[in-house]
Amino acid sequence: MDPTSVYSAPFLNIDSSVHRLFLSLLEKADIQINGERPWDMQLCCQGVPEQALSRGNLGLGEV
Repeated sequence: MDPTSVYSAPFLNIDSSVHRLFLSLLEKADIQINGERPWDMQLCCQGVPEQALSRGNLGLGEV
């Protein structure tokens, strides 16, 4: 993911190691935050990276 696009993504903080890890994992799967492709992830609330990394699939589904 282009680092400049991360700054425009709401609820992401490039200074956070959790958010950087989250973006790194998504990048390996060719998933972009707030991208235009059908498989890209749209973030609409805070805490998604933290929930996903701490609770796995269940964390993604409950956010």
